[in-house]
Amino acid sequence: MLSRALRLNAYAVASQGAILAGGILFAVILTRLLTTEDYGLVSSFISFVVFITLVSDMGIRTTASKFVGAAFFSKDPKLWKYIVQFGCLRFLFVLIMGLATFALSGNLAESILHSQKYTYIFQFTGITAIIYSAMHFLEGLVSAANKYEYTFAGSVIVNASRLVLPVAAVLFIAPTAEWTITGVATGYLLGALSYVFFFHRTYGMKLARPEKMGKEVRTFAVYAGVLALAGAFLSNFDTVLLNAFLSPESVALYKAAQIVLIGVISLAPISYMVIFTFFVELEAGGNRKAQSEAYSQATRYGLIFFLPISVMMFVLSADIIGFLYPGTYLPAADALKVFAFIPPFVFLFNMNIASLQARGEIREACKLVLLAGGASIVLNVLLIPYFGFVGAAMAYAVAYILPTLLSFPTMARKLELHVKWTALARPVAISVLAAGAVAAARLLGLSNEIALIAVFPLACAALYLLTLEPEDRRLLDALLSLVRSEKDVIRGKGKGRGG
Repeated sequence: MLSRALRLNAYAVASQGAILAGGILFAVILTRLLTTEDYGLVSSFISFVVFITLVSDMGIRTTASKFVGAAFFSKDPKLWKYIVQFGCLRFLFVLIMGLATFALSGNLAESILHSQKYTYIFQFTGITAIIYSAMHFLEGLVSAANKYEYTFAGSVIVNASRLVLPVAAVLFIAPTAEWTITGVATGYLLGALSYVFFFHRTYGMKLARPEKMGKEVRTFAVYAGVLALAGAFLSNFDTVLLNAFLSPESVALYKAAQIVLIGVISLAPISYMVIFTFFVELEAGGNRKAQSEAYSQATRYGLIFFLPISVMMFVLSADIIGFLYPGTYLPAADALKVFAFIPPFVFLFNMNIASLQARGEIREACKLVLLAGGASIVLNVLLIPYFGFVGAAMAYAVAYILPTLLSFPTMARKLELHVKWTALARPVAISVLAAGAVAAARLLGLSNEIALIAVFPLACAALYLLTLEPEDRRLLDALLSLVRSEKDVIRGKGKGRGG
């Protein structure tokens, strides 16, 4: 079981690595090729597309992933009825919202971006949201079957296309927001086509007459819809409010800091989607004891990773921003200092939501996300006028910290967990010592940003290796065994081709 979980997680984490590489390079390159205003408009366009995708999703992706995944693993003959039913609903909703956005693009540009000269932003948003939603939904179905080798390939295709095509458009056509957005939209189109292929490889192609949703599916779908709506406001509505209150330049600074946070979160040693699909599989087999064990392990290693990362982001915020972006983006370091408080909370929040959804306890998940989404809207409205884009970072932080803290008793009761606060001692101590190493390096005259950024993780790695516990050694042995087995498979394929 451990070997299989590690294999699934390796592909999922590799997919997140592709997202990290693509996202960071996208920001680093385009902030140097575009004006601050144009980069803010491009960032806003991407956020608008994701926002419409999540709102129009109405929880269908999550519901489909749970029930299609369960049907796939249990060989349920209703599999294709679920696929057709959820697929038709998903595309109907996004077509309505996408076309409405396109039709009302002038009004939206006037009310959100304060000028109809930005009408093209919402025209692109309406069409691209339909394409992105198709990719998003098919990715969920492929992941539901635990085919993470496909999602890894899809992630590479999407992120490479989303990086290369807009950069090529800027370099060879014109360095404007319009051509950059055209490149991004084309990248999403290639991603959607790749997931059509991966979906076919996973499920084949079959038509089935959808049947009426059962009570269990309807109940789950209603809560999943509320959850998706609240999640959209939690994760992407801040960009809408920033544009409404401030300017594209402020959005650019905010997004420069936020992409660092997103990049850090994407490095999570445990994938939330693996937790979800793995829990769905265990739930189908009635193995809740294994769920508790998996959750405990995921929490432990997540905190071991994210607590030092948070300290690193806070201590080195100016160095990180200065290394990644032009000098005009240095004010973004203030927002990054605020974001530094939340990586462990974002990790735990997403893992808790994934665990509850997979177990069918979506009502509890819905309450937490509603609290987070509501807090995000209220705090953004209150804080942005006074603190600008840093206020948006404050709102984002509190919106994750508050529900995560409130979720601890629920998760401990549901999974019969015994919280060991001593597990925090090692990562906290190592974080403090690594921060001390950075301070010492500064006192010794080290000022190079790359060198300072490297000191922290190297110090952490050395300290963790010196304090390995028996449980850590077992995991390392399992990882090494997995690597060796994968090498043997590759060698066997090579010999087969050679023969």
